[in-house]
Amino acid sequence: MKKAVLVWILTAALLLASVLPAGAAAAAADSEPVTRLLDSLIRSLYQEELLFGDELTVLDAFERFDRERSWETLQLARAALSVVRQDVANLSPAEAALTAEDEKALLDMGTDISYLDLFGNDFLAEQTAFLNTCSSLQTNIMLDMFLASDWEIAMQHVRTLRSIADANLQYYANLADWTLIKIGDPQVTEAFNAVLEEYCPLIHARQSTAPVSAEENEAASDSLLRTLAELNLEISKIAGAKTERASRLNDWITAGSWEKIGKDLLSVSDLPALIFFPARFETAEVKYFWTENDQVLPTPLPAAMPDRIPDICRVRIEGVPLEEAEEYRQALADAGVTPLRSTGEEGTLNLLYAYDGTSVSVTWEGGTLTVLMLDNPACFVPQWYLPARNAAAAGS
Repeated sequence: MKKAVLVWILTAALLLASVLPAGAAAAAADSEPVTRLLDSLIRSLYQEELLFGDELTVLDAFERFDRERSWETLQLARAALSVVRQDVANLSPAEAALTAEDEKALLDMGTDISYLDLFGNDFLAEQTAFLNTCSSLQTNIMLDMFLASDWEIAMQHVRTLRSIADANLQYYANLADWTLIKIGDPQVTEAFNAVLEEYCPLIHARQSTAPVSAEENEAASDSLLRTLAELNLEISKIAGAKTERASRLNDWITAGSWEKIGKDLLSVSDLPALIFFPARFETAEVKYFWTENDQVLPTPLPAAMPDRIPDICRVRIEGVPLEEAEEYRQALADAGVTPLRSTGEEGTLNLLYAYDGTSVSVTWEGGTLTVLMLDNPACFVPQWYLPARNAAAAGS
């Protein structure tokens, strides 16, 4: 098969808005099982590229905040997590293009393709794991960043997650190389790598630049699997450290040890108006939005996020009893934040706050508490933050 034809087939298979109907790329080469093998592989690698590329977008934003420690970079990190979480939830495993006849033909050629059957399950497991990780990262960037010792643990988490993402991307690069080694056709390798470079640059960048044998490739992949196992153990240790720190903080809060907490506060520049977290914040759905000409823009893809702070922040928490929503209103009132307007039918809340240049609405209905911030969103803080900050200021 000519290189140009193979490139066209593989490229067409990846175009998300392709004019070709589903399966057209594979059907275009009905007698070419190798082409459909590479079609299936590139589709699967593309989904992995999207998943781990999204994760690296979040980690980059967290690391930028760690370097700059500013309100702007804090908002960008929080927004990146929100956008990526939505994008990853919408990803799905690639559909295999191989037929039973293709599999037999490839096995007759000496090409083992059993790993393709694992791709779908692996992707779903990775997707679920990352969405669970997003919950932990939300705690990191919403709560842990207020204390220096908590934030250091959070950054250990970030660094370990980056190592895990790098190891996974390297593993998939090795898998692509291994397949090409088994096929053993330089023309096919060149064509496949051209498509991989365009659509999977993270994986392509990790491919071997020097000839290696199948045995050397397999040994390297086995080593990566051992590394991933070690890194997952490190994640467990970090989770244990976070639990220990949370317990100690709760003890300090119960004892009213505001000076101890105040000495550990992380310095973040240009913090705006502050607003308390509602209860159950760990389970909240947090979304950010950008506007243009008073119109809310569609949620961007992670790779195309605006490099400016979002204009709207919406927090939605399910399963909140009305009593807890009333307690939240009272906590705000105790901090001197009273609603500008209070409306709503009996058994609901509809509060509007306006202070320090920001507008905040708090609503509750049917067990759902929603906090919507417009016009220069305020910064969510835990309720212990203000007494700890006041203690730190008094002791300086």
